[in-house]
Amino acid sequence: MERTGKSGPPFTTTLGIGSAMLKAVIFDLFNTLTSHDYARDDVAWTADVLGVPRGLWTSALTESSGPRLTGAIREPIEIMRQLARTIDAAVSDELLAAAALSHQQIFARVLGSVPFANVEILQKMRGLGLRTAVLSNCDISEIEAWGGSPLHGLFDVEVFSCEFGLAKPHPEIYHECLRRLKATPEECLFVGDGGHGELAGARAVGLHTVLFSGVIQHTWPERIPALLADADSHVSSLDQLFSIPMFRELRGQTDA
Repeated sequence: MERTGKSGPPFTTTLGIGSAMLKAVIFDLFNTLTSHDYARDDVAWTADVLGVPRGLWTSALTESSGPRLTGAIREPIEIMRQLARTIDAAVSDELLAAAALSHQQIFARVLGSVPFANVEILQKMRGLGLRTAVLSNCDISEIEAWGGSPLHGLFDVEVFSCEFGLAKPHPEIYHECLRRLKATPEECLFVGDGGHGELAGARAVGLHTVLFSGVIQHTWPERIPALLADADSHVSSLDQLFSIPMFRELRGQTDA
């Protein structure tokens, strides 16, 4: 996450007001509710620990992650082995252990450095009577520090791929989240940065999709144009969610 891009676009939407009242908001976790800006000067990049190019490491995280994200591999060192050896089969066990520790430390920092504004937005949504869910693709080591995150306890429903056994964009993980929320797709928004094809997956099951580009505009701005194809709305700040038509309709009802 070293690249910087231009400031994000203004709020845009093609989402009309349907017959269903907004009942719940489902959030992706990483790069949606977390920030790219967190203290990590004393924690080495995992790719640097392994001695592999950062670009190849990023590709491995997205393209070779099935077993770790679905919980088929749960031991941190084995997770690291599965990822690293897609790049360099000769990586030593010593380096794998050091890289696994670095990976866990990075994600602990990420989960502990959530912007307070995001906490307030979740609290505001719940104050409006909305149910909230977090639906995340992650391995077991990446959410080890979840219990200490400012986000913990702010959701009615938590669905982590490594615990459920399937990952986005598989339709069943969205359906499971909806079942736990006791809501239909038409009653929900899905908000995410678009990683792992999550917006297309959400739209395929009938959810209203919102691309949040506030983090990736700093890290991977080149991804945004393609992601817009699967987004009903696009926000660069999470507080812009309250301008989406379904939110305005809800607020009109609660103010009545």
